Amino acid sequence: MLASRFASTLGLTAWVWLAPGVLWAQASVDKTMAETLFSEGRQLLQAGDYEHACPKLAESNRLDPSLGALLNLAVCHEKQGLVATAWLEFTEASQLARRSNERDRQDLADTHAQALSQVVPRLTVSVTSQPAADQVSVRIDSVVLGPHALGVAVPVDPGAHTVVAAAPGKKTWTQAVELKTGEPPVAITVPVLEVDPTAPVAPLVAPVTVVPPPQPAPSPATPAPDGPNRPLTVPIYVAGGATILLAGGAIVTGIMAHSKAGEYETVNSDPDKSESERQGAHDAAQGLQIANLACTGAAVAGAVLTTVLVLTRPAASSKTAFAPWVSPGGAGLAAVGRF
Repeated sequence: MLASRFASTLGLTAWVWLAPGVLWAQASVDKTMAETLFSEGRQLLQAGDYEHACPKLAESNRLDPSLGALLNLAVCHEKQGLVATAWLEFTEASQLARRSNERDRQDLADTHAQALSQVVPRLTVSVTSQPAADQVSVRIDSVVLGPHALGVAVPVDPGAHTVVAAAPGKKTWTQAVELKTGEPPVAITVPVLEVDPTAPVAPLVAPVTVVPPPQPAPSPATPAPDGPNRPLTVPIYVAGGATILLAGGAIVTGIMAHSKAGEYETVNSDPDKSESERQGAHDAAQGLQIANLACTGAAVAGAVLTTVLVLTRPAASSKTAFAPWVSPGGAGLAAVGRF
């Protein structure tokens, strides 16, 4: 028991100490990788290689988000011509700088965001009133527009884009659009979608009510025949009572052994205690452990014996059986039944 207590305590202590270490190690690796990617991205940005600089800066900001990484990423996207993406990143960087009270960086982000807002392309998509208009799904490229985004000028990066509208039982509608930096907003209206004749249509069939056939009345249950009379015998009661007492003894000695083990650990760790005191505490804890083991083993054996006696008890040849009784004056067994 002393060894098991020590092992449990050691395992719990190891987990408490190792878990934060593992998390710290992962965070340290992410931070180191983010710094490396940021340094490489900055060099590529200064060299004008925006195609390779932007992904490195984006991954650096994902691993270890920071205002500096976000600002450099926004500059890279602006140089790359993705003015809508850069405008959103400069706007987010301005908010971060305001919260951290970095006035210079906030002014830088605001200046870029304001300049980009004047030239960023915008696309407005509306849906013509039509049956089941709430079932029409609209997206720009892979971005799905929610109901509140319809009719709103959405900032979009310049280049070729595709507007797609779809609905159950309708033909999918698509339209390509080319957006350029500095041009006025472009508006597109989704027309009434045509019915798709190839779409599966649920048949209009009147519901059929199925009436279950009448079931025959259940026949009255036939009572099961009485089995042989197998009363509990005196040995069963004796074995069961002894098992209960042994189980109680196992519980008591277990509690006492646990307490003595704690006392032994306290005495053993005290440098002021003599060797005889340590040996006495050890012998007391060990003696209770042995007593607990003996009571536990005897209780298990008693339970097995009681179970065997119950399962193999013979049938009685008469209506006589034994039953326990308890009164303020004592306890015992009484024969009951017809003699």
